[in-house]
Amino acid sequence: MERYFKPISMEQFEEMINPIIEDDEFPHEMPEVMENDISHLYFNFENYEYSEYDSLDTYPCGPRTLPNGMPCLFVNAGGDWEQAICFIIYFDGAELRGYIPTKGNVWNRNAKCAFGSEGEMGGEYTGQETLCQAYERLLQEAKSWLPEDTFTKIAKELQVQKNVQPDHFSFYAMLDLFISEKAIIEDIVENIKERA
Repeated sequence: MERYFKPISMEQFEEMINPIIEDDEFPHEMPEVMENDISHLYFNFENYEYSEYDSLDTYPCGPRTLPNGMPCLFVNAGGDWEQAICFIIYFDGAELRGYIPTKGNVWNRNAKCAFGSEGEMGGEYTGQETLCQAYERLLQEAKSWLPEDTFTKIAKELQVQKNVQPDHFSFYAMLDLFISEKAIIEDIVENIKERA
């Protein structure tokens, strides 16, 4: 599906988004089109952040204007049992829309859900190895822009963690610092084009 945004000022965007996020039911209730836009991935809204001063994991959070001129709101969400995900809300020229970037987001691609919620999808928990594979994928996505020495260091450390201590999350949090934000923004800029 082709996605487009209409360039507007951050002030105009905030005038549109503020009534939605200031509603006590946000993010549990959003406009139907936004819910539909993010419904292809199962995750929980038990914990959520949309302030530029907070985030879950190391994902970008809060209102931003991206390098392509698109204002958007980064939202992080996930249950206590889940690896949080990041999505955005943006204006397509007609209405506010939602989008979940693939790059930089860590979620179970097979079960189409946040890590930790595989059981909610009727499948078995796929285990930590799948999470390691997700981080390997993120690292490969970042290979084109990470400095070579940083890439090599992270790749070696990831291999050690995978073989020795695959359930050790502190290293994965370090990986997020290098990969998530830049990859997420890159994904958005690649996939949501300015409306002509």
